[in-house]
Amino acid sequence: MTHPPCSCTNSPAASLRAGLLLLLTICLALVAIAGPVRAGGSSPFRAFFPDVATISTTELHERLFTLTLIDIRSRFEFEVVHIARSINLPLKDGSFAERIERLKPVQEKITMVLIGNDPDCSRAFEAALLARARGLINVLVYDAGVYSWLHAYPDRSRLMGRSPARLEEVLPLISHQSRLVSIERFKRLAGEPGAVVIDIRNVYQRRRVPAGLEVRNISLEALLAAVGNRIWANRPLLIFDEDGSRTRWLQLFLRAGGFFDYAFLDGGMNALPPSAQKSLDAGDDESISINQVRLRESLNDLWELGQANEFLSYILSCLRRENIAFVPAGEATAHLGISREQLRILSEELARTGQLRFFETNGNFVYQVDPLLAWKGAQKGMVWNERVNQFHQDSSQ
Repeated sequence: MTHPPCSCTNSPAASLRAGLLLLLTICLALVAIAGPVRAGGSSPFRAFFPDVATISTTELHERLFTLTLIDIRSRFEFEVVHIARSINLPLKDGSFAERIERLKPVQEKITMVLIGNDPDCSRAFEAALLARARGLINVLVYDAGVYSWLHAYPDRSRLMGRSPARLEEVLPLISHQSRLVSIERFKRLAGEPGAVVIDIRNVYQRRRVPAGLEVRNISLEALLAAVGNRIWANRPLLIFDEDGSRTRWLQLFLRAGGFFDYAFLDGGMNALPPSAQKSLDAGDDESISINQVRLRESLNDLWELGQANEFLSYILSCLRRENIAFVPAGEATAHLGISREQLRILSEELARTGQLRFFETNGNFVYQVDPLLAWKGAQKGMVWNERVNQFHQDSSQ
């Protein structure tokens, strides 16, 4: 796959690439809600963090000069685009908790706002929990994210070192359109030697993928980390999202990172006819692996909790993707012969054992199971390791 060389100017991030740590961290996919979440809307992760207060784009603008803005994205992402007056404290650099604690004397008088990319990532919420664990109280999350802010207030943003931030000046629309390809061409390019097909959607969006392709599910945040480290810099990248809305932003980072061989699926998954899609719902060809030793230990521990052991087995059978189970309340109550209130009580009892976490939304229950207990798909590789580490780190906090 070839394209004309890019004539973009040098990014301020260029000098940072050599020193970046390997940050291929998969953004915690905690939810399996039907339907896409568009940039600029509220985050689906609010349901998992009900005690974390958020702030809207309008309110942030009104209070901009009375707040401390903390951008928790990687240094590479920050250097490419950020909100004016924000400070970069990367969540994943290993010292975030200690560095954020140093701001406690200031934060007691001034409210802190934690900022991520867009509504489809939980990083700002995770950072808020860490900040609160360190004793910081006045903490808000701006979950609409940097991209929404730039569209609303380019004069209060910096993009590739420029302010006001004009996306059209840095990345003309025609440049992005030249990278959009049909599904037919997308598949042809995917067959080229070394090509990597990447799905940047989150788990809750990922119910179907293009048929006939070997696809890697890598969150946008993890892919940006790879770009900052120039992973796959010499391989053709074929990338798609849910509806095509995130690829222009991604192209901005690809150009800043020195990537030239890439294409996007025009319109994303939503543009494909059913015949060109493959279902990833329960019943596809990915098997569910259950650690039988851990399961027996769990069931023994749950023996006195009545139907909790049967309920845990039922949840594991409902794994939809990786360690995420989506359980319609009506189906669960009918299958187990219990009421909705009993279903909620059993879920709370299981959560207290540390085997899973859950939340309730739109009449359904979404569970994140300990990956060491059960997993749908291959139990190996970076995604698997990150899910295990993230689950147990969160459980220990």
